[in-house]
Amino acid sequence: MTFNSSFKKTVLSNGIRVLTESYPSAHSVCLGLWIEKTGVRYESPEMMGVSHLIEHMVFKRTEKRTGFEIARSLEAVGGELNAMTGREYTCFHAHCLKEDQALSADVLCDLISGASFDPGDLKTEKEVVLQEIKMTEDDLEESVFDEFFGLYFEGNSAGWPILGTAQNIAGMDRDKIYDFYQKHYQNPETIIVTAAGNVDHEALHAQVEKLLGHLKKAETQIYPKAPTPVQFVEKKQRPSEQTHLVMGWPVSSHKEQTRFDSYIVNTYLGGGMTSLFFQEIREKMGAAYNVYTMLTSYRDFGINIFYAGTEQAQVMPISSLVLNELEKLKTNGLNDEQIESFKHQVRGQILLGSNDMESRMNSLAINEWLYGEYRPVSRVIEQISKVSQKSISHFLENDFHTDKMSIYILGQSTELDVSQLV
Repeated sequence: MTFNSSFKKTVLSNGIRVLTESYPSAHSVCLGLWIEKTGVRYESPEMMGVSHLIEHMVFKRTEKRTGFEIARSLEAVGGELNAMTGREYTCFHAHCLKEDQALSADVLCDLISGASFDPGDLKTEKEVVLQEIKMTEDDLEESVFDEFFGLYFEGNSAGWPILGTAQNIAGMDRDKIYDFYQKHYQNPETIIVTAAGNVDHEALHAQVEKLLGHLKKAETQIYPKAPTPVQFVEKKQRPSEQTHLVMGWPVSSHKEQTRFDSYIVNTYLGGGMTSLFFQEIREKMGAAYNVYTMLTSYRDFGINIFYAGTEQAQVMPISSLVLNELEKLKTNGLNDEQIESFKHQVRGQILLGSNDMESRMNSLAINEWLYGEYRPVSRVIEQISKVSQKSISHFLENDFHTDKMSIYILGQSTELDVSQLV
């Protein structure tokens, strides 16, 4: 299989990595400026949520642009400018026409080299983040995962909410925020610049060198400890029309070879409309509208999660079904027909995703961050194709730890006897 793209990687004089994947037939370019060692895993308890707050603050004002000028810069040419903060990194990204590559790179570099952190802006944006926290708390399907992770990784920053807490955000000191920004966001060792589409690599390298080549290495003080999952069965009452059920168990991390087997197993369990749990719980039982499984993988840990939003009376039947089916899967594995069917599904999803420039831009950064190498779509497809009944069985026996199941129920659930699930 041939993909009409070419990869280049160069390193700036100060260590910033620039990676591109060129698709000459594309009309656009998707650029990302990635900051490693940010997110809650790299925050202290008193600075919980600072990475997400910084994500907001850099868009308020820089030495070169007002907040409106930052917003207007890409929007005026039909492009998009945005950012995301995860548990282990932050990404500022832009999508633009190929002729606007230089503009996008200039704006992105400006965000991490020249943000002003004006005290008035900080006061305003703290209020915005506080509203975002309240909005998340009102959305039980979203907040149930924050609460689950808090219990599952109790005592470890991996379980902290990405947004932080209202108390933390309200009390955060401007100078400490700016110090975190300088040490983490202006540290060339933590910066990866990626671009996919009709991109000019040499021009991008030269521009980033000009704009960020002056940055010098800074010592980052916080190093995350690998979390140890806590096994629990808990419930919490919150006024709601639905009861939200989350069940989670440890699986492969990003860096383990068995992650490809975990993709197939997750797809079989709850990765689409033909998946086991969708068919059993929604189609046959009619017990939930939203039901799915997902993989949450990080550098040094992974978790497989089942979710269903349902009525209180269905929580126990759904939980029992999930536990029974997982036990059957551990015992019987998957047959060749099932494996091939879901391999085709995953393969199709990967290939369709490869047509999306943002997806390719993301992949460049994740592969550099985790593996220190370029992993083309063809290699991922090749590794998926190697998944077999034998490798699935090995994964289920050694890396699919349903015996360490944790369960969290949020909503009108006070009458439930969760001890039955242990």
